Amino acid sequence: MRMVYKILIITIPIIFYIVYKISTPNSELNKMTNEEIKTYFIKHNRELKYLVGICDKYPQIKFVDTTDIDILLDYYNKKLSNDTREKIKQMQSMIKKLKIYSMSCGSGIGNDDNQLAGVDFTLYSSGLSLGGEAESISFETKAFRDLFKHKKRIKVDGIKVYPLNEEGWSIVVSQSK
Repeated sequence: MRMVYKILIITIPIIFYIVYKISTPNSELNKMTNEEIKTYFIKHNRELKYLVGICDKYPQIKFVDTTDIDILLDYYNKKLSNDTREKIKQMQSMIKKLKIYSMSCGSGIGNDDNQLAGVDFTLYSSGLSLGGEAESISFETKAFRDLFKHKKRIKVDGIKVYPLNEEGWSIVVSQSK
């Protein structure tokens, strides 16, 4: 009987989360041109870099969006310090103010699971994961870029990358059908 309760306790929030994500608009920002994204990047450069700094300092933070349910779902089994939880709330507040749909912090370079590899800021998203489109600003650390400097990047159908005017930063436009 206890096992049933444990399954329900884990499953019910996930179901509510999925229903919430499907039933709400995917972005506060409208689809933008690359020039509009460049202007957005220039305007919010300092804030984006600050958020990258938090990802670098707190490698246990992997994904943040503007809903409190993410803390429950994404970090359910992790024991986070109060300081880390406060940083997540601060990040949520900032991305809401910046009208960023979500952000993900990627870490793990070589043998160091805690070294920041990059951060992706989703500005626009439409459709389900099986078909739709998204626009984001992406940052890759120098250490991550150095891993691939002698390798040719794989081109993926439906994903276009446009460099921004600052090293490591780019616009990523994804479309899937």
